[in-house]
Amino acid sequence: MPSTGFGSLAPSAPTFSSAPAAANNASSKFVAADAGDYIYAVIAVGDQGYSAPLIADGAGANAAKVTVAAGETVSLTVAASGVARGASQAPRYYRVYRSKAGGDLSTMRLIKEVIAGDNAATTITDHNDGADGQKYDCSPVIFAQHDPNVMEFVRLLDFIRRPLAETASVKPFLLMLFGSPIIKVP
Repeated sequence: MPSTGFGSLAPSAPTFSSAPAAANNASSKFVAADAGDYIYAVIAVGDQGYSAPLIADGAGANAAKVTVAAGETVSLTVAASGVARGASQAPRYYRVYRSKAGGDLSTMRLIKEVIAGDNAATTITDHNDGADGQKYDCSPVIFAQHDPNVMEFVRLLDFIRRPLAETASVKPFLLMLFGSPIIKVP
């Protein structure tokens, strides 16, 4: 899970309109083996990058973990914040992450992506069904800082334009840039 992208141009972190809660639902895929406490995180994604994550883990001022039993679904109602900054900074969709039962932030996985409502609260329901083709154990969460003091790209050679063989009336060419990503300890 990326933390933020493109500095002040990224969407602001969303807020919970109401605390995440579990409730009985006939369409739930949570079974007895899935019962436990879950941590949820929501990231707003817009045209200019990612927001900071909104985390429900019970730490500090964060919303509490969600306790789920068999036959229940979890509802998260999130609202965009800072939308007055401009339409290009409004969230387009939300990425929802969930921990394993009883897990911590290191066990978070992407569970779904939901289109953001137009300046309104968006309700996200977790049925534990692998919605949107996502499988719950496929995408690990990585907290990273998109900051030049932490990550940067170093150019190893100048930009190169190399002509390729002419096989028609066009003159094809290849553009090459050799470099390496550098990750520093903050």
